[in-house]
Amino acid sequence: MAERWDIEAGELRHLVTIQAKAVATDANSRGHAARTWSDSISNVNAKIETPSGRKLELARQLVPTATHVITLRYRVLDEENHRLAYFSAVTTLNGAINSSVTSVVVTTAITIPINSVLKVDTEQMLVTAVSGATLTVTRAYNGTTAAAHLTGANVLKRRIFNIGHQEDVEERGVKLLLTCTELKGPTA
Repeated sequence: MAERWDIEAGELRHLVTIQAKAVATDANSRGHAARTWSDSISNVNAKIETPSGRKLELARQLVPTATHVITLRYRVLDEENHRLAYFSAVTTLNGAINSSVTSVVVTTAITIPINSVLKVDTEQMLVTAVSGATLTVTRAYNGTTAAAHLTGANVLKRRIFNIGHQEDVEERGVKLLLTCTELKGPTA
């Protein structure tokens, strides 16, 4: 019989990136600390769940704004200095693009707001405008390289999860449950 702390084969099917907070001051910040996030650990296997019913009630007892529960193998994280990033498929390209175009046509842009970070193959793009199914983008975003992409290529949208609470299941250092809130808008 599987114990509560066991991780079953295939359970952790999502790949997330753990981001770490960096705090710095510069001349433009007038002495205030500027917070930025950088990828700390990539390709961490996880399970992302959207709880409902009783599970949602329990999650919201820990974090009132909880939207997701994320399971991963145990590691040391803290709520203040770490968050999770995940790219999920939202649409496909509706025409091939070369490495220099900044207008990208997708099959549907309903779930892609301005300031979304998209990923096609290994290239990230920042959405600066949306008109119907045509996106205006900044190419080679986040230090990636602009590249040509084929018709039908998957377009993934970055989702950011703030960690609100974490639980070392049964305090065995094997399985970590994170109660998270998905960020929406330009901060994501």
